[in-house]
Parts: sequence; C-alpha cells; structure tokens
Amino acid sequence: MSKVINEDELKKLNLTELEEKFIRSYLPMLYEYEFSDVDVNDIAKDTGISNKILRGVLGNLIKKGILELPWEGDMGIDKSARGIIYLSQDYYKLHLDWID
Repeated sequence: MSKVINEDELKKLNLTELEEKFIRSYLPMLYEYEFSDVDVNDIAKDTGISNKILRGVLGNLIKKGILELPWEGDMGIDKSARGIIYLSQDYYKLHLDWID
C-alpha cells in the first residue's frame, strides 16, 4: 500500500501505542475519499491484535473524536453499515490523499 499517513499530524495526537497501531493499520485501508468499508475485523487481520482489545482502542479513538461509527438511526445509514469505521472530518488531515 502507498504511504498515506501524514506523520507530522499523527505525532501531534499523542496517541497510545495501541491507538497508533490502529490508526497505522486503518488509514491505508481507506482507498476512496470520504468512504470506508473497514471494520474491526479488518484491523484485527492486519495487526494480529484481538477484536476485544481493538474494540476498546476504537472506543478510545471515538471518544477522542478521531474516528466515528454510524448508528442505525442516522439518516441514510442502513444496518449493513453498522460497524464500519469512518475517519472524522476534522482528522482527514491524517490521510495524505485527503488533504485539501
């Protein structure tokens, strides 16, 4: 995969080791602007870290506002999108291909 991580912006986030591993695995999987089909299972396959641990890490990244999960009640989101992880718009700067 191509280098897509904005290292300067990533360093500013002061993430834990597991949070950084999650982000380093996640960002290269985003191949289309503002689109994601990545879930925790994909991160687990890539990193070898258990889903249980990754769900906790994901929760932390959501609390920090870096990642988002759509909820079934969101307008335009169907049940098939449940569990898909999205990069929060304020953090598009982490993905080199998504910088304005």
